Amino acid sequence: MKSWIAASIAVLLAAGGCVFKEYRETAEYDLAPAAAPTVVRNISVMEFRNESTSGPRMQRLLASGQVERDPYNRWVLEPGELVGRGLNSRFDREKSAAAPRLLVRGKLRVFEYDATGKCFRLAGAFYVGEADKFGGTPEYIDFDIRVPQQEFAPARIAAAASIAVTELALRIDAAAPKVK
Repeated sequence: MKSWIAASIAVLLAAGGCVFKEYRETAEYDLAPAAAPTVVRNISVMEFRNESTSGPRMQRLLASGQVERDPYNRWVLEPGELVGRGLNSRFDREKSAAAPRLLVRGKLRVFEYDATGKCFRLAGAFYVGEADKFGGTPEYIDFDIRVPQQEFAPARIAAAASIAVTELALRIDAAAPKVK
């Protein structure tokens, strides 16, 4: 009986390179600081809900329509939280109490690398309005931002996502009501 156990262990150890994958640490990515000028408006993101299929793992949409999640590369936060925080970092909130405060509420529908389009894609909708008039049924503005990226390379995907969030900040600023 002992020889059978020893033989089994020897076979498993010999085949270990074939049966088990080499350990690889998971890499985490965040959005990079704004690549474009910061938007100087008193704007705050209240919520950016993640309604996409994306989660903390980086993912790509293949030409077949299949979504493939990368087991070794992940975002530091869920996509909705990541985008909301990224947007807030791009708005330079004025310190003056006299400046009207604008709030943003958003929905994230796509946050992934698109293998067919060879781009990082950020899509969804947002609403921006004055804090004291914020409520009811807001009219959302759709967005679909695509940043060219030839291949699925996690560090480059994170950089492309940062560019997309900066572009979204500029679109939110352009759509924001001009308040005195």
